[in-house]
Amino acid sequence: MLSKSNVLIVEDSIEQLDLINKHLKKCVGRTVNARNADEAISLLSEEKISLILLDHHLSGVSGLEFMEMLLQKNLLHIPVIIMVEPGKEPVAVNAMNKGAFSFVVKSGSYWLFLPGMIERAFEWSSKVDVAGKIRNGKVCIKDPVTDISTHHLFKTHLDIELKRAERYGRQFAILIVDIKDFKDINISYGRETGDKVLKIFANDLTKKMRGADMFCRHLGNGENFGGDEFLFLFESDQKGLQIVIQRIKDVLKGLSGQLGLSEKLDADIGYHIVRENAKEPFQKAVEAFISSKSE
Repeated sequence: MLSKSNVLIVEDSIEQLDLINKHLKKCVGRTVNARNADEAISLLSEEKISLILLDHHLSGVSGLEFMEMLLQKNLLHIPVIIMVEPGKEPVAVNAMNKGAFSFVVKSGSYWLFLPGMIERAFEWSSKVDVAGKIRNGKVCIKDPVTDISTHHLFKTHLDIELKRAERYGRQFAILIVDIKDFKDINISYGRETGDKVLKIFANDLTKKMRGADMFCRHLGNGENFGGDEFLFLFESDQKGLQIVIQRIKDVLKGLSGQLGLSEKLDADIGYHIVRENAKEPFQKAVEAFISSKSE
């Protein structure tokens, strides 16, 4: 599959371009180079591109701003691997929240890892639908109601955070949130109002979250999730976790008045703080979530 692919490399350093081209030459069909965002967008309109390797530190337009351009032009069906400098991992996670497949840190012989990452990106792109529609057996990674990521991107983010926790000794939190009695909102006020609750809730929280925080909607799997839950992943200790929980409750409280609902919105919240060498952290968060719903 790699031998038939065209890879667009967006990188303003000639030295880095030469290195990447050299190491991809034997494993991809063809590489196309762009030194800035304008060149890249122009090439995307002229060429059939299978994957984009994107340097975050571009002159003029950052990698994150370029991701926004791809979104506006409906080009996020093309998998993006963003390349960042050491210490800029939070920027990369932010790019993934915007729809990037993964990232690589530009240290050591990082280009040696690119062929494997590209192959995994192609496997991923064959299984997902960025537009938010489930069709032909694919899963959607962008929720059409709230316009945030879906849980199908969550595992990738969790794997990255686990590696960071092991490498740097950091701890992070997994938070699962379900709006209480949400089905009653749909019954009493109609599905349109229910969708507004989800959309405004997601929009308001997105503004309050840090760029490196992961926030997505779970679309349900018939087991522990019904389709209206939200998942959070962010670096935090117990004190910071309580601040985020209160922030969530405040947003829900404000929603009741904003939409003229007689009910005061609240949430069932389960969480787990993950430390290095954690075992099945997501399952522990799910167990805490189930427990919170039975209280």
